[in-house]
Amino acid sequence: MAAFTTCPSKCICDDIFARTLISDEPCALLRFTCENGQAARATNRRLASSATTKAAAAAAAPVGELGVAISGSSPPPDRPTTTAAAAAAVVGKQPNPGNSNSSIMPQPDYLVALHLTTCGKQGEEIGTDEAPICLIAYLIHDVRHNKIIAVEQHLVKPQVNPGQTGSDSSEEDGLATISEECRSETGLSADSFHSASYLESVLEEMDKFLRNKGIHPESGGKTFTLVLEGQHPMRLVFHPETCSKKISLEQFPYFYSFFDLRKEFLKGRNSEPDTIVSLKDMLDSLEMQFDNSPDFGTRQCIAMSRVISRLLNDGHTFKEPEKVNQFYHPAIVRKTDTVDDESVVRARGLPWQATDADIHKFFRGLNISAGGIALVLSKVGRRNGEALIRFDSQEHRDIALKKHRHHMQQRYIEVYRATGRDFVAVAGADTKEGENFLAKLTEPTQSLVRMRGLPYTVSADEILDFFRKASALCSSTPKGCCSSTTRTAAPPETPS
Repeated sequence: MAAFTTCPSKCICDDIFARTLISDEPCALLRFTCENGQAARATNRRLASSATTKAAAAAAAPVGELGVAISGSSPPPDRPTTTAAAAAAVVGKQPNPGNSNSSIMPQPDYLVALHLTTCGKQGEEIGTDEAPICLIAYLIHDVRHNKIIAVEQHLVKPQVNPGQTGSDSSEEDGLATISEECRSETGLSADSFHSASYLESVLEEMDKFLRNKGIHPESGGKTFTLVLEGQHPMRLVFHPETCSKKISLEQFPYFYSFFDLRKEFLKGRNSEPDTIVSLKDMLDSLEMQFDNSPDFGTRQCIAMSRVISRLLNDGHTFKEPEKVNQFYHPAIVRKTDTVDDESVVRARGLPWQATDADIHKFFRGLNISAGGIALVLSKVGRRNGEALIRFDSQEHRDIALKKHRHHMQQRYIEVYRATGRDFVAVAGADTKEGENFLAKLTEPTQSLVRMRGLPYTVSADEILDFFRKASALCSSTPKGCCSSTTRTAAPPETPS
């Protein structure tokens, strides 16, 4: 069976254009041209001429810069055109539209490749040093037509995360120092950020960009999902930083769902996990290279788009996105429960007044199991600065271990492995009364508190009045992503 010819230069046109666009126009993307792509396109025209159909010709449209279809124009009569459907017919594969081959969850209309860079460690170690974000780049990839719509990059002022101390920040401006690893990887320096915006402003610009492109759910009903290279950028960088800076994600709900490109690549290419640990490994496996864009973030996004394009061409469907839990759900753990040893960590050095809400904030971005936070108490019932945390999977437990010596209220927290038996020993209980009370909770922001030192003659109305007064005090607290789970509780005990 005839196969499409690809561009000898291995440029971005190889996958986005060579298989789907049959024309004599120059191979252009992001203002880069490729002369070799013209020869490949000429061959593809001959292969596709017998496969073009009336439906394909009616749906085709000339493609302009960044692969955006130009409305109100039509191709010359002597120029045969084709769509992804016609191209797929030639190579013997079915097209991969947004709702095909996925009865459980339809494939989104668009994939938004998102790249985050911090001013500290890069690659596999990103996020392990609590370094703030200094660059965000994103690219819109049209799934149905398998092409790039647009790409943008923004520098972000690397503002030191609240509560973090150390020699990696500048006392003069409150900005983190740009590490040598970041400098060599990205070409950025401290002077690069004089006119940069803060993180919240950049997120608002990104949201506005998505709306202007018509892919935001509130701008026409189109669906999209973020795509990131691995788990760390979202779970170890983005969510912890937005939480510590009290940036509300209420207007950016799409950050609670994403595709891990490494996982999708392993599923789509049947590769061994140990052989694919970076974006470069994916490109090498596909015999591709990074393009020559001068902007680091743009290069990363285009490379991700090339991998996405090849997976779509091969019939892969993006249908099972990763989820980030927004709330922690209290629950009763029975003493008879069996807990996987590979899902539990022990946190030490917690502030004595730390609550399960504080611990959830510390591990923001990772999915903690229902009832998965157990505060360790001393023999006299006081908290001793330790807690056992149970996660939904070993993968999340392993990422949690990367937070060893990260900060909570200017204290560094030690995070170690623990066993399921350790967790049950602390969290296990056999109280039907507690289960019945928890069953009354109807919202994830609701929680159960214990009151001590009540007068013997106290009434239910007096208790309700006590919490009404406390609620009035809390109403003046600034709201952010972390304040949504603020609890009303009795005054803290004095430490012994």
